[in-house]
Amino acid sequence: YQASTAQAVQKMAMEQGLLLLTCGAKGNVIRFLYPLTIPDTQFSQALTILSTVIDHCVAPAGHPVVPA
Repeated sequence: YQASTAQAVQKMAMEQGLLLLTCGAKGNVIRFLYPLTIPDTQFSQALTILSTVIDHCVAPAGHPVVPA
């Protein structure tokens, strides 16, 4: 993916309360860092936000979104 896609994901996630980092030589990598002590409910909520944001930002660009 392009850096602009990673930045869009980061921005939309932040608007929903999820902090992500972009990195990589081209800025096209999304980093999701969380504490090892995160409660399961918060982790699940974060993954839901991340999944929703990726679906919104990536699918319109014509890239398939494959669940992990």
